[in-house]
Amino acid sequence: MLDRRIALGFLLGRPPSQGELSDFAVAGDVKRLPIEQVAITNLSQLPGIDQAQLASFPAARSFFSAAELSRVVPAGADFLNQVIDFPRLIVVDKTREAELAFQPVADTYVIEGAIESAVLETAGYRVTAKGSGNSPLSVVGPAAEFTTLEQMPNLHLLKHATVNYPTLPAMRDVDGHVRYLVPNRIDVWFRRGMSQAQVLPTLQAAGLRLMPGREVERRVGLWRAEVIDHSGNALRGMANALSILASREEVLLAEPDELGERDFTPNPVTTMRMNPGTDFTSASQNWNNTAIKLDAGHVLTRGSARVRIFVIDSGIDTDHPNIAPSLWVQWGSNDLNFSIDDALDATSPEAEAMFHGTAVASLATGQGGVSGPLGVAPDCVLVPIKIAGAPMSAGYGMRAAAIHHALDLIGPQERAVINLSWRTAGLHLGIRDAIQRAETLNVPVVVAAGNYAAWQVPTANDINYPAAHAYIEPVLSNVVSVGAVNAELGRASYSYFGDQSVTVAGPGGESGGVGNGVWAAITEGGTGYVAGTSFAAPQVAGLLALILSHQPGLSSTDAITILENTANAIAAAGFALGKGLIQVGAALGASSSGSSPVVSTPLNVNYASIDQLAALPPLCRWHAEGIVSYRESHGPYPSLWHLVGCGRVGFPLIIKLQPLLTV
Repeated sequence: MLDRRIALGFLLGRPPSQGELSDFAVAGDVKRLPIEQVAITNLSQLPGIDQAQLASFPAARSFFSAAELSRVVPAGADFLNQVIDFPRLIVVDKTREAELAFQPVADTYVIEGAIESAVLETAGYRVTAKGSGNSPLSVVGPAAEFTTLEQMPNLHLLKHATVNYPTLPAMRDVDGHVRYLVPNRIDVWFRRGMSQAQVLPTLQAAGLRLMPGREVERRVGLWRAEVIDHSGNALRGMANALSILASREEVLLAEPDELGERDFTPNPVTTMRMNPGTDFTSASQNWNNTAIKLDAGHVLTRGSARVRIFVIDSGIDTDHPNIAPSLWVQWGSNDLNFSIDDALDATSPEAEAMFHGTAVASLATGQGGVSGPLGVAPDCVLVPIKIAGAPMSAGYGMRAAAIHHALDLIGPQERAVINLSWRTAGLHLGIRDAIQRAETLNVPVVVAAGNYAAWQVPTANDINYPAAHAYIEPVLSNVVSVGAVNAELGRASYSYFGDQSVTVAGPGGESGGVGNGVWAAITEGGTGYVAGTSFAAPQVAGLLALILSHQPGLSSTDAITILENTANAIAAAGFALGKGLIQVGAALGASSSGSSPVVSTPLNVNYASIDQLAALPPLCRWHAEGIVSYRESHGPYPSLWHLVGCGRVGFPLIIKLQPLLTV
């Protein structure tokens, strides 16, 4: 029960008079004091307080929860919660009319600025310095696990060392995921088409200042901002700003900027440079293509120039001979850089030190031979978009903007597939809304299901975003969550698994060289062996691109149905990988029901590849090359009769082609 004399003394900062105590008792409920206003005078009214300790006590405004403050003052968390108002961070999901509440995590913080680690190390903390744009960040956490109160880090020393730095505690979301939010930084999504002059009054009303941004991100509605005055408590400042923004009609969404835990690693599992003596056609070298029956599928199609595969990833080696031929010809004149750590004027998706995106791209559109693997869809168009993804890098909002930008780049007569071989620390509303827009535009989004860390206990249907959008409400029908199999065609040891959380599987391999890992292109023109659901996903994305090349009129959900209905179940008790391992040949020979061969569906002449056209009985390769060459230089054929324009097809042949072709 609340001791009213102690409570009133705390609120007043001095012992209460009898009259004040009587009035207080009649008033009933205690009016809580905001943590920012708590001072030494208030704390000195607590019984049992160590005045010597209090003399060196840091500003109370730097505390974020009653549990945290109770570790340095002689009062229980329940009492402190009744007399002190601690800030609560809530993000409003306008799409679902719901609130997402975050709870502070003990002894783990994100600090704006470069913190001297020596002092905190003596207090039992580890400091990890991280850069994010032009502002350094420090991530602070316990140096070792602790199980007793005596083993806990010295919070008193930490608060002294960080009292003048904008600081946020790590936060736990509703799914139990730990999130590292960036102090003072908020991503605000406005309606498209709003100018800077239009958004500034809203930001200023929320106590925000506009941060430098790129034209391309603002064009899709993202305006990054920072809190101007956080009143000594960064959590309060962000909570207040988010509350105000949620009430504004012109704001579609507002959520904190965030650090990612782990996405892209700097080096492949095993590196191998091109060696003319290596047998690049051996079965063990290309076991993944054998496992998914790629050869059988390539008889029907190797892809189409009217189908784009967007690899939103760490960036690529744009000069790599394995993927350069499939690069979108206009890539150099477009802004394809959404990495928050790069200069604002950098537009290239080039990656020099990060192999991840190059490997992913090669498994989707690689050209084969000694340059690297034969990708699943080598004749489709590769569009790489660079995002930040090194451990503890910021910019989840920029990832959402990259997805929106990809959707804007799809031509009116083109189909596309988006590949996301990465995870987020939890549900990110901006990314979800971007994928939801892809759903409305009939664009499939392929997402790596996730890799377990060595310390994690694998459990079926674990929640991992953004792959979880394939099965967590609100379910997005265009999302494919991809698990990984090894060379023995069982579940890869690291792969997330489940009958709900995984849609299908692709070859992801295991650590090691030939016959274990998946052969892929890496930076500096090399190749290497990689392993992970990151590399299973682009093979599935490539198959979806082939399906849309073969049957361009299909909806994204029909194409995904084909994936599922033609996959081979994985025999691994307790480790389901959705519907199983993709099969390219079977998928291309199936209708959207997955049960009958495609014999009655006419081929669209404006999407068909040379191989597809040459396979039709009335045509030979000479005809097919002429049809495609004319189409690429003059645009799509308005009708089949316009085939005569290519100079290789006459009217009698067109009559024979009418049951087989359409426009």
